[in-house]
Amino acid sequence: MAEKKDTKAAASEQQEEVQDGLRNANMMTDKAVVAAMEDIEKGKDDKKKLEAKIQICVATYDNRKKVLMKRKRKAEDKLEKYGLEQTHALLERYLGVKCEIKDGELVPTKTKIDEKERLTAVEHKRELKKLNEEMRKKESEIDDEYRKGVEELRNSYEAEYRWYLNDW
Repeated sequence: MAEKKDTKAAASEQQEEVQDGLRNANMMTDKAVVAAMEDIEKGKDDKKKLEAKIQICVATYDNRKKVLMKRKRKAEDKLEKYGLEQTHALLERYLGVKCEIKDGELVPTKTKIDEKERLTAVEHKRELKKLNEEMRKKESEIDDEYRKGVEELRNSYEAEYRWYLNDW
């Protein structure tokens, strides 16, 4: 019987040692805590790095898009100015005198247009039609240039973050 008690005690002691070993193995170590803190800091840095990357790409994309839009507007303004100058010149050729625009009204001057330069009503309409066709072609070229620029921009790395601006 004593042997049975000794074997039971030995088995019990052995079981306690295994449980203590498992418990000790499950205890938090200083090394694990330090590693966890380093991971947390690395995670924070990664998040900040990602946010900075997004903001830089968004700002770059937005800036480039605005430059393209400004370039287009500038070209359109230049074309509009050209159109105004040409229609004014055609009107003067039709009227036969130089004109000035004062307070939004056309005021003829005393300077005459050379007879060779003058236009009839039919010629004036024909020249206006040509001018309008020329203007439409130039507008189309401006739009094509803008579309090419936007296509290149949308194919850039920064465009991957355009969702941030909701820009399509």
